[in-house]
Amino acid sequence: MTKPKHRGSTQSFDETIGLKVAVDDALEGYDTMLEKAEPSFRPTVSELIALHRAASQDLDVQLRDHGAAVDEDGSFMGTVHKTVVTLRAVVDDPDRDWIPGIVDGESRNLKKYDAAIAESLGDSTLEGMLRRHRDALQRWVDALSARNALRSSKTR
Repeated sequence: MTKPKHRGSTQSFDETIGLKVAVDDALEGYDTMLEKAEPSFRPTVSELIALHRAASQDLDVQLRDHGAAVDEDGSFMGTVHKTVVTLRAVVDDPDRDWIPGIVDGESRNLKKYDAAIAESLGDSTLEGMLRRHRDALQRWVDALSARNALRSSKTR
């Protein structure tokens, strides 16, 4: 596979493309989660969907503007996310038990953002977009982590 280059430079977009795939995979899981979630947790899932959909669209635009091929289908992980959500909805308390998995998965995605940001240095538009979405995701991870910690402290 040839690596897309940035405006004649030697910069590739492997990390940014990988981030786009991870964001799309997460969206697949969240779409299934929305169907399975209790009404009280649906607003959280809906906001995560909106966050990821906006990131996916912005990544798509930026990558296409730089001549990078974007796979619209995500990866096998999207199917894994949907399957895990469906199974956990059957055997767990979805709303309570999904939060640690969301935090874990999104923490991995934050690292993907970091790699994509490092790859984008010198392109202020791409870097700025990545930082905005990373910061928004970090706020969600922090909020969900705090929510999970509060729940854990109440059940002890």
